Amino acid sequence: MKLNHDLVRSLLLSIESSEDLHGFSPREVHDFMKNNNVSENETGYVVNKLNEAGFITGKATISGDNYYTIFPGNLTYDGHEFLDNIRDDGVWKDTKEIASKFSSVSASFLSKIAVGVISEIIKKQIGF
Repeated sequence: MKLNHDLVRSLLLSIESSEDLHGFSPREVHDFMKNNNVSENETGYVVNKLNEAGFITGKATISGDNYYTIFPGNLTYDGHEFLDNIRDDGVWKDTKEIASKFSSVSASFLSKIAVGVISEIIKKQIGF
């Protein structure tokens, strides 16, 4: 399954907005899937990849005939750092545009691109 970077960003933003100290609740997961028109498979895959990357504390498990239990948990420090790099809509748009020139882009590479985009914005702001 291909990792959908827009879905990664949307899920991280949603997890961050949760006020549940135990993490993104099952109801929030359901609402997220409905609002973003994504399946349990897509959501579970992204949750597991974010967990593997160390960006969230939770995970998705599958049992039986595609029955998912999806508990994304909370953002880790690395998850907050990654999200902070891609949070701004303009930075995200520019980051995706640059990343689209490559056939394969990891989350860490996306973060590096976003840092570069942010650095260029700062340079323009302070006149370098």
